[in-house]
Amino acid sequence: MIQLLSLELKKISLWKYLLGIFIASLTILFLVISPAYMIEEVEVIYRTPLDFLASGSVLLRLVFTIFTGILIANMIVKEYETGTILNLFLYPIPKKKILMSKLVLIILISFLTMFVSYLVVMGFISYFNNTYQMVSGTINLNQFIEFMLSSVFLMICTIATSMISLLVGLKMKSSVATIVTSIVIGLLLNGQIGTTTDFSTNIILLSNLAAIGCIVVYMSIRKVNKEDI
Repeated sequence: MIQLLSLELKKISLWKYLLGIFIASLTILFLVISPAYMIEEVEVIYRTPLDFLASGSVLLRLVFTIFTGILIANMIVKEYETGTILNLFLYPIPKKKILMSKLVLIILISFLTMFVSYLVVMGFISYFNNTYQMVSGTINLNQFIEFMLSSVFLMICTIATSMISLLVGLKMKSSVATIVTSIVIGLLLNGQIGTTTDFSTNIILLSNLAAIGCIVVYMSIRKVNKEDI
């Protein structure tokens, strides 16, 4: 498995994905912090310092829902779309193991980059607020750690839910459909913050969608030997 993961990692231009995440993180920082300088009564948007972190969290989950969908599209669906997956299946390695290695690598890349992005973005947001008092009050270390620990569950749900796009992509054999699906999922779950239909913190809904994503992964691996590509 480790050899397969290493081979898959060499096939992708990881630095391009990391650059995209870096740019997205900077954009999120700007979107979260800029209202404090542009709006006179910033308390209308952010009532407490933790609201800063919550806004950054929603935007990060939106970005990583799409990011995971892009990884799925490029590393799995596109190979089915172009037929290049057949070359891999010619090797004396079980098809399930090949597909599993791709999925494991996608999950690892998504989770690690998401966790680091959370640390950096939330760290900068906390620093800016504590230093410049954009909203009255500060974010202490205990609050920051508690927020990060609670966010791990949301990170896992985000990545698992993104796997639903794999079902659409493999069904249609279209990488574009995979990415579009991940965008739709991301916007539905994280694009309505502050409204009466805000799903971004609905734990039951997020858990159920994550479970569906896990089922999609399981069924995809289970059916790979029976599929006629």
